[in-house]
Amino acid sequence: MRLACYGAFFLPAGYAPDPGDRFPIHSIPPIRTIGLPALSKKGLSLLHGFYSSHSALMHIEKDMDALPKGKKQWVYPVEVYLRGISDHKNNTDIDVMRGSTILYISKCRAALLEQLDEAYTEFLKQRNVPIKRRPRDIPSSTIRFSWQPELLTEFLRSYPPTKHLEAVIYPIMGSDREEYSFVTILSRDAIDSYKVPDCDGVILDFIID
Repeated sequence: MRLACYGAFFLPAGYAPDPGDRFPIHSIPPIRTIGLPALSKKGLSLLHGFYSSHSALMHIEKDMDALPKGKKQWVYPVEVYLRGISDHKNNTDIDVMRGSTILYISKCRAALLEQLDEAYTEFLKQRNVPIKRRPRDIPSSTIRFSWQPELLTEFLRSYPPTKHLEAVIYPIMGSDREEYSFVTILSRDAIDSYKVPDCDGVILDFIID
């Protein structure tokens, strides 16, 4: 199974890459016009889902175009394909998760969501990270991953039931009240292939801390 997610690299306006040029792919940067929370400091966080991803990339282009002359950047979208095992039946419990390499938060049973939420909240407290209140527009069933994801990778890599995961897919609500789906890649093994639609032959390096 291959899952598509979306990132970008950025170059000074007017610069067109040539085949064979090499560029790093970092996590999606803050998007001012959407107002997303700070993403995970580790791993590689990209967009997931065709429509919301392309909407977010358009917002990034607006942000870059608003920069002062001389600092403007062009956005080159990247399609990244993941491979792995995941549950597609809205039936993920602890046993199903242990047999998966990609975790869909939206496919998890309520009991597993509660377990992950409690464990992540405790993880933040142990590291003296202020516990943020649930945003007003987020449903009560949504777990903390969605509004306070800054230590998500460290948590998943240290929490025994999730140490084996290679990627996690979860929703984040922007200040524009739109929901955006993100994937945080924890291991290079999750990446199957990639495509740069506007730049054939470009080589990408995925930065996964």
